[in-house]
Amino acid sequence: MPARKSPVRKNADKERIAELEKQLNEQQRKSKKLINSISEFQEDVGLTVVPYQRMMLYITTIILFAVGLGMIIYAATHKDMSEVETTRSNMYIVGGILVAAAVIGFFLGRWWLKSVESNPNLRKLNAVLFETEMIKGALR
Repeated sequence: MPARKSPVRKNADKERIAELEKQLNEQQRKSKKLINSISEFQEDVGLTVVPYQRMMLYITTIILFAVGLGMIIYAATHKDMSEVETTRSNMYIVGGILVAAAVIGFFLGRWWLKSVESNPNLRKLNAVLFETEMIKGALR
């Protein structure tokens, strides 16, 4: 038969268990504080880079739109091109694609940035994407 534990030993075990649970609770509180501070930092970064991203969206849209429109206007005004006729039609097609990409990209970009401003989870995702791009740029 197994020996019974003495009451003194049982109390010591209970005290030790209570002490370990207290230490565990303190560590969990510290971990939760750290996770919350990281989460708040990610939200702040995600929201802070929005103006920069908006500026890049406008610049990219203007460049794509201008190049696409320029190609269409050039193809329309230079009917006496000495090259093959397909060059002109290709300029129309590529110019149209660039203009369409600029317009679609502009509206999708504005939608994304407005969503990021209003949703904390998207702010965190935006921060992770931004930080990933920074790391990728640093490793090049």
